[in-house]
Amino acid sequence: MEEIANQLAPKSPTLLNRRLFSDSRKQEKLFQKQKSAIEDILSEGESLRY
Repeated sequence: MEEIANQLAPKSPTLLNRRLFSDSRKQEKLFQKQKSAIEDILSEGESLRY
C-alpha cells in the first residue's frame, strides 16, 4: 500500500499529497480497528454457540 502511494506521488510531495497520504493512513488504521472489533464480536458469538 505505502509503496504504491510512494510510486504515484511525485518526488517532492505537495501539501495536498501529504494530506491525502495521511488521510489514507488514518482510514487504514480506522479500518483495522473496525476489523478487529468485528472479529472479536464474531469470536464471542462462536464461543456462545458451544
